[in-house]
Amino acid sequence: MRRGRGTTISFISIFLVLLVLGCTGAFAQTDMEAKSPVFSFRDIIEEETTPYSRKSISGELLRDEIGVLQIDFFFEVISDGASFEACKYAPDNAVVCYRIGVIKGLSGRVDDEIAYYEKALEFDPVFPEVYANLGVAYGHKGMIEEEKEHYLKALELDPGLYVTHYNLAGVYRDMGLRAEEIASLKEAVRINPGYADAHYELGSAYEAEGRYEEALEEYRKVPGNAKAYYNMGVIYGIKGMLDEEQVCYTKALRIDPAMKEAHYNLGIVHHLKGEYDKEVKEYSEAIKIDGDFMPAHTNLAAVYCSRGLYGKAIQHAERAVTLDPGNAPAYYTLAVASFYRKNYEEAIGYSEKAVELGYLAADELLNELRSDRGQE
Repeated sequence: MRRGRGTTISFISIFLVLLVLGCTGAFAQTDMEAKSPVFSFRDIIEEETTPYSRKSISGELLRDEIGVLQIDFFFEVISDGASFEACKYAPDNAVVCYRIGVIKGLSGRVDDEIAYYEKALEFDPVFPEVYANLGVAYGHKGMIEEEKEHYLKALELDPGLYVTHYNLAGVYRDMGLRAEEIASLKEAVRINPGYADAHYELGSAYEAEGRYEEALEEYRKVPGNAKAYYNMGVIYGIKGMLDEEQVCYTKALRIDPAMKEAHYNLGIVHHLKGEYDKEVKEYSEAIKIDGDFMPAHTNLAAVYCSRGLYGKAIQHAERAVTLDPGNAPAYYTLAVASFYRKNYEEAIGYSEKAVELGYLAADELLNELRSDRGQE
């Protein structure tokens, strides 16, 4: 294709504008997506943890029906893998059945766990810890109504079971009852002010409600928790407090250097501060941790494109669209990089794809490309 000199100048001037607007547009569409997730036990990335994991009461509470030495003996027998027929030594004792239920639960045998708890209730129908752990067991089976019912019964018998208030909060979150969730978590930390998990989840609930100052207050009560520092960084970012945001991500990474999201969001902070070398470093760190972390590939491609490193830009943008075929900013970066490498047909194709996906910055680029193509 022969290109007139005047046409080339026109393209360069347009691309100087589009590259700034378009590549920063890539950040505009991805940075809030990265900052919006809240790391809670329920919302954290699925591979890493079970959401809002329910907590069993371990069974250390000893009741009057049986002596400490006898209980310890039965527990030792059970722990050593001996027959769970240990109950025959105390056939009418709720505590033994309760302790065996705990062991069954720890081994993942939920149906057996439930059976032993129910047997315990036959002997002692007002045993609050049994109701509490039955709730946990039903939760593992996905039976949320039964789970809720047993937590409420446990708390009716013993309102001081702060772990059960915490577990009930998880049920309320599953049911979309945010106010009830918050009330249960507040009760848990009222009973046990040092209950870090409940403070963390309360911060998460407040953050989801947009109650940022209250969320920050709760997260500050969980020192040494990388996810709490991360979430504080997210909040400071929403509030436009870049220095505080940066400090929080840095603290999170000191505790957990493998937190890819913190590296990524820290890269965005450096972008907003114009610190592009540091930005590249953080995106690259995120990709070292997880080579399939699409947002880091997307933004790294945009940075390389804006700095004229088109080969690297194409490499990361191609990886981004492979991971997410609907990634419009990455297609736009491919269009810009392809143009500067004089691959005009590819530039048109990538621009068309970006426009198809609703990326408005690519529309002007596409019109110019088509217009110039018609001058052949």
